[in-house]
Amino acid sequence: MVTIANLWKQLFGKQPSENEPVVLRMGDLQLVPSSQTALRAERVLPGTKELEPVFLPSPPPVDPALVNSPDPDPKRDYGPSPIAEWSLTFEANERFDCAALAKVLHTKHEEFGRPTHYVRTPEGQVTYLSSADAPPFGVALIPAWPLGEWAQPEKERISAGAQAIETVLSELPEGFQSPDISLDELERQLQQVSKISFIEPRSAQIIVSHPEGKFWNGKEIWILLHQLGLKWGDMDCFQWADPTHQTDYLIWVEVDDDDLGYALPERIAAGTQNFRAVKFSFDILRSPSPIHVLSQLVAMTAAFQKVMSCRLTAYVDERAVSGEEELRLEVMKAVKTLHALGVKPGSDSVCRLI
Repeated sequence: MVTIANLWKQLFGKQPSENEPVVLRMGDLQLVPSSQTALRAERVLPGTKELEPVFLPSPPPVDPALVNSPDPDPKRDYGPSPIAEWSLTFEANERFDCAALAKVLHTKHEEFGRPTHYVRTPEGQVTYLSSADAPPFGVALIPAWPLGEWAQPEKERISAGAQAIETVLSELPEGFQSPDISLDELERQLQQVSKISFIEPRSAQIIVSHPEGKFWNGKEIWILLHQLGLKWGDMDCFQWADPTHQTDYLIWVEVDDDDLGYALPERIAAGTQNFRAVKFSFDILRSPSPIHVLSQLVAMTAAFQKVMSCRLTAYVDERAVSGEEELRLEVMKAVKTLHALGVKPGSDSVCRLI
């Protein structure tokens, strides 16, 4: 799974620091180190970091196969997913210059169907052909086409792209051996990916709301959410980041101010943003241990209710359910379906697909 730290390192060749300026913008969005976000909040709402907790969420059990190091390792393999990507391996007759090959391939990226290019080095490592840590030489090119619904994976387009790559490589002086471009495996993977993409439910939620439909004081909610083990940050929402590094966020929390739908510390500090409801949710299939995360979601909202005397309403995929037991049964149903397809919740393949 690609983490923010990995993405930042691939783009800039180093880890973000507290004093890192904002250098990456995408429309109205910007990629900012988490340390800058925390400093911003502390400037306008000092004391947030020193709040006494009223609830400490328990980390999920660790599956070593799901753990992603927070610090990218330049020596580890970064290869294609066996489920979320369809890949081919073109063995070279002699080692090739990675930068030179990347330049050739870049000019025909659309014609190739926009694959991600991986490379196997003379030392046997599989990694990205183009990145801040790209190796100087390779002995095999491994193009991989994403199969997630967002990529609109059409069998004919991918097949045409593979054949176009084969043609280009055959004209290079290094000489590449062409693999068997059989579409049987691609069709099997597409069917499996389709089944994964249609698993329901995807999301479990508990919404806490003011019992009289009024608004809670914004600063009071800001304090309480941090006391529940959450941090304000991405998308101006609150999250419980996974301390075990198996996924990014275990629980995501959004506030309802009847206007923005997200929290701005500057407005909260000024007393101009207040909240009438808070939605606690988690992505069932992306969670490393969904039943455990659900138990923490239930305990966290119970702690919120104890302090605020609020209403609790449970949902799966925006559909109201009767309560905790029905939530648990729905989560178990989704996990059972995923396991039947031979895939773990929270696995790299799932996180690439949904």
